[in-house]
Amino acid sequence: MRRLLLLAGFTFVAASLSAAPLTVVTWNTKWLPGGRPNAGEKAKAAQMAKAQAIVKALDPDILLLQEVADWKAAEELCSVVPGLKVHTVSAFTTRPQNLVVASKLPADSAWYSEWKPSLGPDLPPRGYAFAALRLPGGGLLLTYSVHFKSNLGGIVPNIPIREEAAKQLLAHVKEMTALYAPRAKTALLIGGDFNSDPDDSRYANDHTLALLRGAPLEWVFKDVPRAQRITIPGARDFPDGCFDQIFFRGLKFVSVKVPDGSASSDHNPVAAVLQP
Repeated sequence: MRRLLLLAGFTFVAASLSAAPLTVVTWNTKWLPGGRPNAGEKAKAAQMAKAQAIVKALDPDILLLQEVADWKAAEELCSVVPGLKVHTVSAFTTRPQNLVVASKLPADSAWYSEWKPSLGPDLPPRGYAFAALRLPGGGLLLTYSVHFKSNLGGIVPNIPIREEAAKQLLAHVKEMTALYAPRAKTALLIGGDFNSDPDDSRYANDHTLALLRGAPLEWVFKDVPRAQRITIPGARDFPDGCFDQIFFRGLKFVSVKVPDGSASSDHNPVAAVLQP
């Protein structure tokens, strides 16, 4: 924001200007492209076109994706938004449900890693995709895309797996903050599919989201009524859920919405506007 200073008949424009707000989108794209493992080329092309239309309309400055096949698919999806560049895509060996960080902001550095198997040889699954994005004015935004353990096999057995992933994530955040803070002022952004619903009584003993909020991190859905933050509409025996979240620190909350993503995925994207 420009500020005018009046002194002795002269007008001065303050040198500092507020950075433009950032549109941040997180979205579980459901096995993009194709919508399922081993999809045919026709199904891949159809889902990609629908997903591109949704992403183009949202025009994100930062796009955090889950369940993307590979770098090629990520680039094809992002190609419809001018200036949106893929910075990192995971390459998990177990299943092609990979994580993406893409942005119009340049990346100082970016990579991905799997979680440490502290609960067994294959647990927790997947990991994180990370990028240190350069903010206007010289700051760094430590940015994560994550996809925590699903409830396949039941909610209760998967709670400690998600909680362990949350603890490892917060430990990494602490390490990266210590690493980057001497270079520049840092802010934090975490988005993804956490497979835990803070308002569903079945998750009453799941402290995954509470760990993040208690870090402390801000939550974009803090004051949003539940009906307006359903990210995975109910189907068959499953009720409506709010699995997809965005957490942040060092940014100012402006707004959030949950657009319809049903043309392409079983999840709706979450689109938040945050002010650096």
